[in-house]
Amino acid sequence: MNPGDELSDLELPPVVETSETDFIHDFYNPIFSRAIEYKRGVGYFTSGWLKNAARDIAGLASNGGRAKWIISPILEEDDWEAFQKGEEAKQNEVMYESLERSIEELEQGPEDTLNTVAWMIADGLLEIKFAIPDGRYLQGDFHDKWGIVIGIAGGKLAFHGSQNDSQKGFYNYESYKVFCDWECERDESSTRPSN
Repeated sequence: MNPGDELSDLELPPVVETSETDFIHDFYNPIFSRAIEYKRGVGYFTSGWLKNAARDIAGLASNGGRAKWIISPILEEDDWEAFQKGEEAKQNEVMYESLERSIEELEQGPEDTLNTVAWMIADGLLEIKFAIPDGRYLQGDFHDKWGIVIGIAGGKLAFHGSQNDSQKGFYNYESYKVFCDWECERDESSTRPSN
């Protein structure tokens, strides 16, 4: 590990918002380049998100990291098929090798995001689970948006806010509250109710 590779080397404000922050360049990229695990809960996902975030995911992958997402089962048909293809490729070596060849330039930005998602699942880089309300207390959709990141050196940060993982989400006004385990006093004061 080199100096500057720890999450705690980042100076992250308690709130980031798209009117002032490029979420890809200034938030996701520096975080994922220092991460070994990324857990995400998100209400809406489309593979188009990878067109913007490919370099970030490549940074996580180069660290030997893994991503685990809990998402709503409301998916576009092509994305659902990509998930199924990834699961099938775990057992089919020819299919896996075909997917691997198609995403060798992940860091440059994938043109075929569906094959990229399928490869990530087949390779074990990405694990997807679906959140489905049980119907007793909630009948709607899973709609929360949060993330937890574990750094190479063990630091942890979490964020909670409004952005879905879709290409459109990068063009909206969105914000996250950011909580860092190395900034306990700051985060404690930001969550303490005012008198």
